[in-house]
Amino acid sequence: GGSKWTLGGEYLLASGDTLLGVDDAGTAGDPTDDAITVGDEGLGGFYVFADWAWDSTNAVGVQYAQADVADEGALADAEEIDLYYTRHFSEYHRIRLAITQASFDDDDSTRFAIQYTGFVGAHAHGVNW
Repeated sequence: GGSKWTLGGEYLLASGDTLLGVDDAGTAGDPTDDAITVGDEGLGGFYVFADWAWDSTNAVGVQYAQADVADEGALADAEEIDLYYTRHFSEYHRIRLAITQASFDDDDSTRFAIQYTGFVGAHAHGVNW
């Protein structure tokens, strides 16, 4: 019931045929002579977070994520930092308010989100998902 810190992270990796493109080496505007190209590049990404709950129902946190993204036959980088407040109404219901600064292939954006999560049945994790 008291305050606590939760720290976590995860690394994700995708391998195999991860890049797909269309080679318009034939007649421009004629899709019948186009070739599909496939690239075998490993895609990776990770996120880390720190969450501080000052009691059993209220918490604030920060999360940072970065990933390789297959974008039109090439790799692009995506990253974001997320600041959030979470209010747990019970074991089964929570609401999260978040502000996220995201960057994808040098294009920056900011978004505000309100997320409601409802769990069906008893639900718990070893870390705060």
